Amino acid sequence: MWRLAPSSGGSFILSLLVCAVGIVNAQLMAVTERFREIGTMKCLGALDRFVLRLFILEAGMQGLQDPRPERWSVPSLRWAGG
Repeated sequence: MWRLAPSSGGSFILSLLVCAVGIVNAQLMAVTERFREIGTMKCLGALDRFVLRLFILEAGMQGLQDPRPERWSVPSLRWAGG
């Protein structure tokens, strides 16, 4: 079983908080950048629930993404290395 040292508990909470702030910031920027796209979806009949689920799904994908660039699933980057 894994245990955190007593001194690392605070740094774990702090790093989790920093990660959450980064994801929230990215989502706020995504809403700001896609303001017109959201308006178009709403004009075509999308409900607020749909738009909210779309952004929650995107935030979840960002939170689960591996931070190492060599592990990102971009086929063009994988094939460029040989």
